[in-house]
Amino acid sequence: MIRYTDLKTGRETTISPFIAALGNFDGVHIGHAAVIRETVDAAKRNDVKSAVWFFRDRPAGGAKMLTSTDEKCAIFSSLGADLSITEDFSDVKDLSPEEFVEDYLVGEGCRGIVCGFNFRFGKGAAGDTVLLKDLCERLGLFFRCADPVSVDGVTVSSTEIRKRISDGDVELAAKMLGRPYSYSAPVDHGRALGAKFGFPTINQYFEDCRAVPRHGVYYTYTKLGEELLPSVSNVGSRPTVGGHVCRLETHILGYSGDLYGKSPEVYFIKFRRPETKFESKDQLIAAVEADKLAASEFFSAAAKEKLEGKYR
Repeated sequence: MIRYTDLKTGRETTISPFIAALGNFDGVHIGHAAVIRETVDAAKRNDVKSAVWFFRDRPAGGAKMLTSTDEKCAIFSSLGADLSITEDFSDVKDLSPEEFVEDYLVGEGCRGIVCGFNFRFGKGAAGDTVLLKDLCERLGLFFRCADPVSVDGVTVSSTEIRKRISDGDVELAAKMLGRPYSYSAPVDHGRALGAKFGFPTINQYFEDCRAVPRHGVYYTYTKLGEELLPSVSNVGSRPTVGGHVCRLETHILGYSGDLYGKSPEVYFIKFRRPETKFESKDQLIAAVEADKLAASEFFSAAAKEKLEGKYR
């Protein structure tokens, strides 16, 4: 079922004429942002609403998600879009490219389309941007296909960002996203081993559908309300103490508050070292102390000034 949501209020709304950005927009990376900004500009010129149309389902092929629907919509709103239009893939998967545009989109009030260079649509992904342009011209719809965007010689895509995150290259992933990769989840009760060892941590578990960074230690920022606090995080199963379940374990430098039940957002800034199974707890404690010291040095005043302003 198709759903229209006002991005300013977060409430469902009724249909009105719109120009739509079409895509899955997982991660809402810098290429996606260009598509959405073009949509917003075109909608203003044509005195209609700007909308971002995407599926509520997971990315194709079961790929791990970079952003949830709520995270996507928050970024869409920050880019100036008026509406999100969401649909279940199963409801439109059997429409031909022509039916998808002529009957479905136009029937819902679409007055124009903006998409990325590699957008595919219609049953079996039979439609491409060439066909979409022809359909729009025939129907009198505004059409714009955004050019690919590259970072460090690599074409930006959600697939490429997932790969970089999986490799631990969160710095290049951040360049492609336009912000550091982040994850938010409720703080769960662990075994309190960090506190016993002298470095209390918050424990958060990754949803099965979400992209998980390479196991290891990262310099991170943790967002509490509107405040960004330097932190150091471990992604992994804690093999030294017999752990088996992957989690995100974060020590917030200089912080001692109770965060149980809250959902702080952790931003991955830089990979420090891979996860290691130490021979003893003493070796583990020494390694974590070294991680804390290195993180403190990393988050010096100069480094923080350079990194601030990159967070939504």
